[in-house]
Amino acid sequence: MDLSALHTISDIESLRSLALQIIGSRDAEILEHRRENHHKQTRIEALTAEIARLRRVQFAARSEKMNPEQRALFDEAIEADIAAVEVELEALRTSTPPRRARSPSARSCRRIYPEWRSATSPLHAPARRAERR
Repeated sequence: MDLSALHTISDIESLRSLALQIIGSRDAEILEHRRENHHKQTRIEALTAEIARLRRVQFAARSEKMNPEQRALFDEAIEADIAAVEVELEALRTSTPPRRARSPSARSCRRIYPEWRSATSPLHAPARRAERR
């Protein structure tokens, strides 16, 4: 049903059923987006781990005996693998919608100081003791 038709509905039960239908469809969309987001995040983590593993292999101790030609081929293959994984990772990162910022209360208990208030605090002088005679 079109949302513009809401103005013509006067029956409360039909409005309630329409609202439940709209809420149900939105909940389904949200659930689908969460699944997709979770899948992409998992894939990003896997690709990041793969890049780290390939870099460890690439820059590991060179104690293995390889002739220079074989070493050059090995280095080229590792660099190509890293480049391919980085391209896939960047494609996933650009297709992921930006996350919404959490509310300030979720981040920390401290609140941001309002700009309109002065940043100076009142100076409290210590109370003078009565002089003893």
